[in-house]
Amino acid sequence: MAWPSARSPLILPWAALKLAGRFALPLALWFTVGELLRYGAMYGGYRLGAMKGTAASVAPIVTIGLLVVITLTVTVLMVHSVREGLDVVHAREADGDLTPWAVGNEEPVIGAIGRAALPFVIFYLAWGLQSEDAREFASAAASRGFAEGGLEGQIEAAGMLLSLEKHIGLAIGLTAGLFVLKVLAEWRLEERLPRAIGALVAFLEINFALFGIFTIDHLRGLGTDWLTGREVWGWVTGVAGPAFDVWPPFKDAVLGALIWLVIAGVILGLDAGDERVVLGGGRAGRRLARAGAIDRVNSPRELLTRGFREMWLPAWYGLRLVRRSGMMPFATFCLLFAGLYVGEDASRRLVYELIGPHEVTWWMQWLPAIGYGTGLVFEVLRVCLLAAAFNLVMARVSARNAAKPVASPASASPSVPGYAAPARPPWHGAPSP
Repeated sequence: MAWPSARSPLILPWAALKLAGRFALPLALWFTVGELLRYGAMYGGYRLGAMKGTAASVAPIVTIGLLVVITLTVTVLMVHSVREGLDVVHAREADGDLTPWAVGNEEPVIGAIGRAALPFVIFYLAWGLQSEDAREFASAAASRGFAEGGLEGQIEAAGMLLSLEKHIGLAIGLTAGLFVLKVLAEWRLEERLPRAIGALVAFLEINFALFGIFTIDHLRGLGTDWLTGREVWGWVTGVAGPAFDVWPPFKDAVLGALIWLVIAGVILGLDAGDERVVLGGGRAGRRLARAGAIDRVNSPRELLTRGFREMWLPAWYGLRLVRRSGMMPFATFCLLFAGLYVGEDASRRLVYELIGPHEVTWWMQWLPAIGYGTGLVFEVLRVCLLAAAFNLVMARVSARNAAKPVASPASASPSVPGYAAPARPPWHGAPSP
């Protein structure tokens, strides 16, 4: 039986395992550092939240913002640490229509963090992934409150995330202040600190979004209650109920995997900052560019569509990459990527069953260690699978791009009498005769 070619989707599991074996030490190191930082942030947030005053009300939201920053940093560090094992990173070209590269091979990790910070945060917040951090903080605070104060301490700690409701004016003021700081940073520091501005704006974006979400959450809740109470909503759910049921798994397994693939590319040096490059020069891309008014920066239509573009352009760019590379590599990646999440939950339950029944206090001491062990294994596999999938997709895209100029003369028929090859214009950027 012949071994699959280097660009076959069948090699994806083996390529991910090879990366995991080769870079196991740095990946485990960065994951451990991230877990320690997350533990410290949640412990500090719990201690501040248990105090009295304004700081106690703000502490939980700021803690969630720190957790998002830690997730961003650790993700960039882990993906960046496997770049030496990717062929397409070493063979990349400085230009290209669909696969332009922003940096050279010697980019430091700080530059990667600054470049990937803003698209990562926009994706993270737009898709509501910060809710996972909020649940983790609430669970950790409740566990610590139970250990220190029993059931009463657990109830008080579980309500920390709602403490800001007593200070709505403070939440609105912080939202406005963080927005002003974000605008000032983009306006005054973009030229002075080109490498650090991305990370700084991302940090301000996180906290602005979190306080903004909290500020408008009660209005959103009222609007949702009003809409779901209308008769038309019952009719809509009756007609489109199956689609609503399919959307969450499709969003996580397909669209989420697609955007993670693009974010991995940005971390590794892919240039996705130019919206015109992301949209492409095709008919659909030109129509989307006109609809979003990207050629008229800061116009009313451009400002109104900016949030929508920031949420969906990575998915559009990923679709273009997948279309060029073929559907099978991406389908294989989606299946494996979703399977790792299922496998992580199943393996954690298996560990619980192997350990057997114990007292609640015993479990509260050892649950973090069990979560760390299973999380380490599967996060390393996820990062390596992400890097291997990006390597495979880019290799197939590059091969198809390289085959285009070769295929044109091959398709000609010089044996036909009177045939003359048509004159071709010079390549873009080449001097004209």
